[in-house]
Amino acid sequence: MSRPATGCVADAQRQLLGPGGPRRDLTLRLQLDQGERDALRTLGKDSAFREATARWRSCMRQAGFTTAKDPQRLAAALHPDTPLPEQPAARADVTCKHATGYLERAYARLAALQQRWLDANPQPADQWRSLRQRESQAATKVLNNE
Repeated sequence: MSRPATGCVADAQRQLLGPGGPRRDLTLRLQLDQGERDALRTLGKDSAFREATARWRSCMRQAGFTTAKDPQRLAAALHPDTPLPEQPAARADVTCKHATGYLERAYARLAALQQRWLDANPQPADQWRSLRQRESQAATKVLNNE
């Protein structure tokens, strides 16, 4: 991944983020993206998430969809050319997610794992916020013609 080093976009980024800011911004984006990937990888091992998926899978079996392992695989197996409301598996998926509280449980677990990563790696998020604040202050000056 790269960013423009010259031109008006690069000039604007340097003005908003300060010297070295565009490079630091990219580095922080990559670090935070790694944290997201780490949290997602850990999610599959999380017992509360696995229990939520098991409840969803049981509901799907009761609805007649015995091969559905998890919502991600089910979504990947849906027919892209058929509208979702016309696909029985998609309708059952939504019904089972609602009936089991799957989305609330799954996203709560993902949020907890993301927070755990952030707690263990506070520097990228702190630096990200600092860059965003600098960016906001610089943008306000430009917009106010200062």
